[in-house]
Amino acid sequence: MMNIFFERDTTEIIKLLVNHPVTVNLIKASYSYACCYALPKDTLEIWLDLNDVKSSAEKITYKGKTASISNYLTKFKINTSSIPGSVESVNEYNNKVDTLTKKGLAALSTFNESKLLPEWFVKQEQIDIQYSGAGDKISQFSQSFMWYNKFKPRTKNIIDQVNIKVDNPEAKFSESYYEFLCKICPEQYDTLLAPQNSTSEIFYNFIKENLKTAQSNLHSEIKDVFMAQRICSYISIRAISDALTFGDSAYFRRVDSLITYAKTNLTDTVILNVLLSYHKDQFRNANSSGSLKPGTKAPDFKLTDITGKIKSLSDYKGQFVVINFWATWCSPCIKSIPEKNKLYQEYYNKRIVFLNVCIDPDKIKWSELIKENNFQGIHLICSGDWGDLIQKSYYINAIPHYTLIDKNGEIIMNRIAGIEELQDLIKKQL
Repeated sequence: MMNIFFERDTTEIIKLLVNHPVTVNLIKASYSYACCYALPKDTLEIWLDLNDVKSSAEKITYKGKTASISNYLTKFKINTSSIPGSVESVNEYNNKVDTLTKKGLAALSTFNESKLLPEWFVKQEQIDIQYSGAGDKISQFSQSFMWYNKFKPRTKNIIDQVNIKVDNPEAKFSESYYEFLCKICPEQYDTLLAPQNSTSEIFYNFIKENLKTAQSNLHSEIKDVFMAQRICSYISIRAISDALTFGDSAYFRRVDSLITYAKTNLTDTVILNVLLSYHKDQFRNANSSGSLKPGTKAPDFKLTDITGKIKSLSDYKGQFVVINFWATWCSPCIKSIPEKNKLYQEYYNKRIVFLNVCIDPDKIKWSELIKENNFQGIHLICSGDWGDLIQKSYYINAIPHYTLIDKNGEIIMNRIAGIEELQDLIKKQL
């Protein structure tokens, strides 16, 4: 799946470097506007009308081989994923998921009554809808902890209860299938992988559990695909850049152990060679891309404050700056506001500026959350391309994300682990 962001009227040719079919989300600000389907060596023409008066069906037109698929994805596909309610029982949630799954399959069938969709896509979409539901039934336990800080123990024989094939070669092109396989792991990861708990080491151990799942449950071509995919997920440019910045030798040892595992256990030489090439490319790109190392200039930005005025990071030069990157949909961000308020009260009069930068553009919810939680500090919100630009320039892959900047506008530390580490860093500067 790929995301393309747009904000203004324009005519543009976008080249996607893909060697397999891929869904592409067209996003205005941070809201998904349409979803199209792209094929290698194919051209899909898309007309978008941003006039809010028109209905969704009137706003977009497709022309090309995948026009019917794109129309289905944009206008008829039913979202079958759902977050569990705070007091919803396991059985209640599972029944809700089953209902949504049936609705999703029915919508697909209704749209295809005139045989508009290719047979191969219909089969793939049916598989994807069913594995999405199965995955939701398992992830409800981690979702309960992430959204409500409630530990909900997994039911016994959970894989048998979702009643779906684990080793399924027919699902090899389904993203939901691979997500489902990832969730076949020990119960402890329902809490360990939550944003407030997860670390590079925890994620590495989770990857090893995924590899055990592959060895124990998969006996088809899916096995090598899944193992390679999970190993690749640990080798990201951002993770490598961070490890280089902070001298995290343990990260590189873990990467080496995963590559050794791949060389020993992957039987498909084509998949192995793709993985090894990916490994080299990620390290090369990380070394050439640079990162926010201590002492480097903090990327500037121009964002709107709560009164509608434009503020820049450079406006606060001469003072220490704490940036808290957050979002209105981020439960851990909101739950940690009391801790941030306490830190603000302790240091705000010591020439330290506290900037709370919201990376999503929902101004109504943003202002409501600030008032409801008596959120202290200077509040800025991203609009247009700023959310995406800031996430890239500050290497944000999880929130809340904290950055400390010195009086010269240079990075003291980016991606600070949490409030306690942030407080320790502030004390060292004063």
